Amino acid sequence: MTDASTPPPPPPPPPPPPTSAVDEESPAKKRVELIAAILLGIAATLTAWAAYQSGAAGGDELQGYTLSNQQLADANFFYSAGNSHQTADSQLFLSFAVARTEGNEDLATYVRTTLMDDNLRAAVDWWEATDEAVTPFDDIEGNPYVIAEYDEADTLQTAAEQSLDDSLGHAERGDKFDRATILLALTLFFGGIALVIDRSNVAMGMLVVAAIGTAAGAAIIFTA
Repeated sequence: MTDASTPPPPPPPPPPPPTSAVDEESPAKKRVELIAAILLGIAATLTAWAAYQSGAAGGDELQGYTLSNQQLADANFFYSAGNSHQTADSQLFLSFAVARTEGNEDLATYVRTTLMDDNLRAAVDWWEATDEAVTPFDDIEGNPYVIAEYDEADTLQTAAEQSLDDSLGHAERGDKFDRATILLALTLFFGGIALVIDRSNVAMGMLVVAAIGTAAGAAIIFTA
């Protein structure tokens, strides 16, 4: 018989709580979080830089395209002015030639000395001294006749083509930064997913994909 004054034995201690997979992987989880934080920080910085550069390239593209159009419009203006200049010179030469043919030397002299400019007058002198020349406007070596408007138009045409090439180059550069932004978005996505996955091996796999995205995006940015 148990003595009533004897205290009952203490209850057995509760069993220890089962160790969860999260607790077992706690050091691995911390490593995942650290690596993810580094990758996300790098990716966020590179994404901001890529977005800035893409915007700047877009502005340069628009500026180059606008400049090209302006230069092309100016070139067309000078081509038109050159055509008008040549037409006027052709009419003066025709008047001169008709006067000479009809024996009207006074009119021929007036047209030559008063109406013609130095450029056309030199071309007429060359024409009179050159047997193979049919008109003062023939494209033959030695012909002094030039149309300054055409030279200016050619210069502007070349500049417009260069400005357009520059604009296309800026567009291509902007496209590279856009591609880098897409790759860096993969880093942000997979890095964020890795933070909420309990299984460290799966999380590390996500971080590998994120690291590849970061490396590829950085390579595009620094070679653009």
